[in-house]
Amino acid sequence: MKIEDHLTKAERIEGSMNRHFDADDQYEMCIENCMLAGTHYLNAVLHKYGLTNEESDLLHSDKPPLDKAVSEDVAEMMAAMKYIEDMRPRYLRGPDEWQPDDGKQCLENYQKVKSLAKKILDQ
Repeated sequence: MKIEDHLTKAERIEGSMNRHFDADDQYEMCIENCMLAGTHYLNAVLHKYGLTNEESDLLHSDKPPLDKAVSEDVAEMMAAMKYIEDMRPRYLRGPDEWQPDDGKQCLENYQKVKSLAKKILDQ
């Protein structure tokens, strides 16, 4: 997928998230949307840096493995995405009761991914 297409998708997903549901009332959607939109931002950056091509997007922060060294800013994005991903087993497939502080952290990590991507892509 082209960089511009990743950005369009991320913005549409975030727009839906902001318009259509409350992060605490529908926390499953919050986690999934942060994961999906954040992955689009991450893939756009990976394409810009030439770490992946437009035909090979990452599905998660570690899948498929990159097998390449990444810069500090990309590593920071990947760590933020990993935080979001690690919420999924507990809240989407597991029995944990939702904690609003986790929702705040999820959204903060998503915003970190987004802001780093915007900074990198605007260079």
